[in-house]
Amino acid sequence: MVGGSEFELRVQVGTMIFEVLDDSVTEKIRALCDRFFTKFPYQLQTGKKYMRTQPTVADYAKYGPNVDPDLIGLMDPRNKEGPVIIQGR
Repeated sequence: MVGGSEFELRVQVGTMIFEVLDDSVTEKIRALCDRFFTKFPYQLQTGKKYMRTQPTVADYAKYGPNVDPDLIGLMDPRNKEGPVIIQGR
């Protein structure tokens, strides 16, 4: 459940990337992770360096030269479907 929306994970998740407009959200995410990830460790890293700004080779191969900027860096080459994008209000 994310942002009041329930969704099913379709691939094994190794990394989740969140773009937030207000840094106060980061501590809320940390609190949720602390409660959820009790049997194994996690890392919560902040900074723009984790956000891709240029299409990767996988992005280009899947979406072509006119890739939607919102999809850059979200490509899983093994997934036959598009990425799951949950946008808040």
